[in-house]
Amino acid sequence: MKRHLFIVLNHGDVIEPLPNVKYDRENYLRFFQSPEGGYWEEGEYTVYDDAFNFSAFRENIQYQRKIQLPYEYIVFVFCGHGGFHNGEKVIQPKAGGGVISLNQIKEACQGIRTLFIADSCLSLPDSSINESRLFNSATERIKDDLYARTCKRLYNKYVLATPANTF
Repeated sequence: MKRHLFIVLNHGDVIEPLPNVKYDRENYLRFFQSPEGGYWEEGEYTVYDDAFNFSAFRENIQYQRKIQLPYEYIVFVFCGHGGFHNGEKVIQPKAGGGVISLNQIKEACQGIRTLFIADSCLSLPDSSINESRLFNSATERIKDDLYARTCKRLYNKYVLATPANTF
């Protein structure tokens, strides 16, 4: 199964900093790299730290289709400023940058099973999850390759059971 995880982080700026986004990066990666999170490996994910370019993202998806190796499943995780603009749900992928509507992302991912996670506008500056990591890629279970690959196969089986145009 060809799948890809995109983690897009906006750490905020001097006026509106988002100090916990650095923890979000670690927590999401540890979860998705764990067996329970689907055992995503190097090459199956990309992390953008205040550097996401929507045009390049859309072109990447189009290129994968052109070479007949389209993504079957995408997980798109966004951490940072988000909200509503002109009646649409939007995210701000770069500090001080413009916004992108969820509809634009949905259109770019048309025909691909897509899970979109918007982790926006955190309200607890010192969340306790920062100190207690639930999934750690260095645990004994992740070292058990058989267990991890079994979880990955099961994860992919459930993903394939979802309709192709799910967002």
